[in-house]
Amino acid sequence: MLLKTVATAAISALAIAGIAQAETGVTDTEIRIGMVNVQTGPASGLGKGMRAGAEAVFKSVNANGGVHGRKLTLLVADDGYEPEKTVDETLKMIDDSKVFSLFGFVGTPTGNAVIPIVKEMKVPLVGLFTGAMTLRRPVTREIINIRASYDD
Repeated sequence: MLLKTVATAAISALAIAGIAQAETGVTDTEIRIGMVNVQTGPASGLGKGMRAGAEAVFKSVNANGGVHGRKLTLLVADDGYEPEKTVDETLKMIDDSKVFSLFGFVGTPTGNAVIPIVKEMKVPLVGLFTGAMTLRRPVTREIINIRASYDD
């Protein structure tokens, strides 16, 4: 239930914020969302948990008509919790897969690594699994945090 609420809030925040190019990753039938996080290695439980939760929520949303009739499509890439790989995979999501937004990244070092990318390319990054202040201050318009900060 919490993840469904988070996903709904994230999708609503994207719609309200209007910070992405509507044409990129959005068709009449689909909204493409990219997740780059740890799927292998010692920290993979975090990434796999985020993925499983997202897939469950997206499946439910899609079964109920999607978002304005559009199916949510989750594309996932494994960064192995390595910032350099996060950068490479994020660029592939944006350039090759043409995602509307990024979602569900796991970790402070990997999140920090993509700040310049999302700022420059104006692609929203929603719901990172980290409470790091570096992803909150200074405010980056393209980063939409759902989780409370470590300071909070």
